[in-house]
Amino acid sequence: MANVLPTDIKKQTQKEYSLRFWSLVLVLVMLLAIFAGVLLIPSYLVSLTEESGKIEQIKLIKASSSLREDDKREEIFELTEAELNLVKAQVEDVSLEKLINEVLFAKREAGGISVINISYNTQKEKNSIVSVRGIAKTRADLLRFTKELENRPIFGEIALPVSSLKNDTNLTFSLTSEVIN
Repeated sequence: MANVLPTDIKKQTQKEYSLRFWSLVLVLVMLLAIFAGVLLIPSYLVSLTEESGKIEQIKLIKASSSLREDDKREEIFELTEAELNLVKAQVEDVSLEKLINEVLFAKREAGGISVINISYNTQKEKNSIVSVRGIAKTRADLLRFTKELENRPIFGEIALPVSSLKNDTNLTFSLTSEVIN
């Protein structure tokens, strides 16, 4: 079939066809955008509620962590206060400093003694007890150290287990004594 339409009408028909085609594409794109927007609304609402829930959880966690930090600070404060009270403790005019100095002076006088630990236990009804652990080079050094401690006025009778004297050299010992006013 031969095309007998004049060129002007052909161009006008082509423009109308093109206009209809692009109008349809534009309408379809707009419908697609509206459809996508409608489908996104529930997701958006769910996201908003989850976000507000997460924000509330964060606030609760921050509040509980600050409470835990306050509890930890209070516990540390109480432990520090207890340690300070222990350091300040004096038992009937016998200070810890004086007690430690007496043990170290006896150590120097006896010679051959290494003091590892000095423990001090206060008792309300009786005299307090001091325990000294260490290593003596020889049995004679240990006996001399025990005698030096007995000669000190703040120590009572020294309890030295016999098992501490079983070796001749490198004796590990642990002795205890009451602290006297």
